[in-house]
Amino acid sequence: MIILTDPNEAYSAFSIILENHLARATFLKRKGKYETLLKPWISTGLLNSIKTKDKLYKSSSKNPNNVALKNKYKTYRNTLTKTLRAAKFQFFRERFRLANKNMKQIWNTITLLLTEQIKKEN
Repeated sequence: MIILTDPNEAYSAFSIILENHLARATFLKRKGKYETLLKPWISTGLLNSIKTKDKLYKSSSKNPNNVALKNKYKTYRNTLTKTLRAAKFQFFRERFRLANKNMKQIWNTITLLLTEQIKKEN
């Protein structure tokens, strides 16, 4: 135990000891690319499908002469794109339905929709 008479020195010693203990006791775990929901309409099932699509792309790019694998990737990609568009449409349709006659919620939904489109254009 350290005995210090100056309060500033005592606080700095306490702060160092506390930071050392916190660093040993805790850690930050970063979420992976496929663990974070990117958009509110993307479910965990869609995230898994995106992961599968990325694996298919990687394997098809490693084997450019394999036509069957390339076709499998293209059909999976196209199906996933249709599913993502349908999920987005369903999400916003449901938000507009729930915001029935509530102008603030309707405009919040419109803003959310427009900001998605602006980010897509840039």
